[in-house]
Amino acid sequence: SLLGPTGLRRMAELSLQNAHELRERMREVGFEPSFQQPFFNEWTMRWPREEHAGRLARRLERAGIVSGVPLAEWYPMQERDAVWCATEQTTHEQMDRLCQAVRA
Repeated sequence: SLLGPTGLRRMAELSLQNAHELRERMREVGFEPSFQQPFFNEWTMRWPREEHAGRLARRLERAGIVSGVPLAEWYPMQERDAVWCATEQTTHEQMDRLCQAVRA
């Protein structure tokens, strides 16, 4: 990697940190973890409102926010679940925008 071992490790640490912070912030605005398992930077959350995750994704897209990937296409019983991720490039501002948008 062009980053070298130290840079690659730092990038992974930031991804992990951002993912866990975003997951907690999503819980604070009403999302629920779909599974209680350890994760690195991808996880599945359930939207608690009676709104299909696909509708939520379209609503977020209209606000210029990339949603998690709704699972209903592959798992019809999980229509309110989506796989989310965060990377080393995920910003606090992006996390704020997501949380504000889902409160609306």
